[in-house]
Amino acid sequence: MEDNGGDVSKVTKTIGDSTIYTTEDIESAMNTVTSYFRTTKDFQDCTLTELYYDETMSSEKSETLAEQYEAEEAILLLSSFDVGAENKHSGLDANRTYNNFKWILVRSNGGAWTLETWGY
Repeated sequence: MEDNGGDVSKVTKTIGDSTIYTTEDIESAMNTVTSYFRTTKDFQDCTLTELYYDETMSSEKSETLAEQYEAEEAILLLSSFDVGAENKHSGLDANRTYNNFKWILVRSNGGAWTLETWGY
């Protein structure tokens, strides 16, 4: 994959305690997000600063999200990132920091996480 997207080199990943997922499960979901952020033009001139898993927030929505996307499991990750002046993505404001930005991923049969949608 070509790196045509944002900068993920300084991201802080936080995995709290989870009774639902293993650390490896959450890390795998986070890796899917950072890969997307790094390779999609939507995040050019953006810097991902924080990516985290909040069990309370994720578990409140996971069953509904899994149903919505016809998957066995869903996970919600949250992030913060800075948008630079040169970002051309129409949905992001230049020179702004986005906090609590959501990433929804799903999987079935313990397979790989698939990024379904993102936003705030």
